[in-house]
Amino acid sequence: MDNIKTRAQFDFYYQKNIAPEMFEKETVRKQYLNLWYVLMGINFIFFPFAVLLYKNCYQAGWIESLLYVIAIDFFAMLLLTLIVGGFYSQKIKQDIMLNLLHFFGNWECGRHVEIEKEVLKNSLLFGKFRDVETGDCFFGSYKEVNIKICEKSFYKYWLGIRSNKNKIETFDGLVLEIDMNKNFSSHTMVLKDSRWLNAFKLKSGYQKVALEDVVFEKEFEVLSKDQVEARYLLTPLFMEQILKLKKLYKGKKIELSFKDSKVLIAVKTSANLFEPCYLFKSATDAQPIYDVFEQFMTIFKIVDILKLYQKNVTL
Repeated sequence: MDNIKTRAQFDFYYQKNIAPEMFEKETVRKQYLNLWYVLMGINFIFFPFAVLLYKNCYQAGWIESLLYVIAIDFFAMLLLTLIVGGFYSQKIKQDIMLNLLHFFGNWECGRHVEIEKEVLKNSLLFGKFRDVETGDCFFGSYKEVNIKICEKSFYKYWLGIRSNKNKIETFDGLVLEIDMNKNFSSHTMVLKDSRWLNAFKLKSGYQKVALEDVVFEKEFEVLSKDQVEARYLLTPLFMEQILKLKKLYKGKKIELSFKDSKVLIAVKTSANLFEPCYLFKSATDAQPIYDVFEQFMTIFKIVDILKLYQKNVTL
């Protein structure tokens, strides 16, 4: 089986292929950090003039003027930090990620490999969303199983009025699309059990699937268009593996959709994943790179836990 990697192998790969590159990236980081210092210095120099200008223009007192300018100044500093940090990340992140992904084999990154919007919509895991924001996306294989990985945020609008004021985030986290070596034609969803709210999850054409695993049914609600096919997929062993998957993500909300011989897995998390570089941390610090490595290994564990690499066998 391909793509089976260990931490020891990555240690060797990092020292040989990534570490030398990071010394070059550190020069770039210092350039952007110096730019940030200059912008903060300009901001500091003009601070008293801004207070005086506000006081004279609005005939305000010193305390009011000072507090108002401090508030504006704080947001300006935050915005400048995000902009400079964003430009720095954009400048070097692609190179670092391509180098890191090469360790895992033939992996790609970029918007051209993201999960199709129709697939997301047809999964019914994200409700009636109107807008989708996409972060990092990756595509490759592990143990001959194709995997798409995307950071996604889904939004809807209060009363359907499209404006930032009415924008409501319905999901923020990681979405995985993984091939399965089982053929099925219907659609089955494994949703977080919401107790009495479960009645509102029952969608037209779908039936609630009663399963024998009491522990599983306390954690999840299963809806399907085909009861027989749902039980074909959700064998006792597979349900046990899904519970292990939830434990892997430390009890966070995790839901699954089985459709067109693929499983779509949605993990709700606010963590900013796949960030190998930071403006205020030396590029030669290996920890962010190792964090990304561990994030990929956690995703590969999903394939292992669910045994998605097995062919023509009962899960």
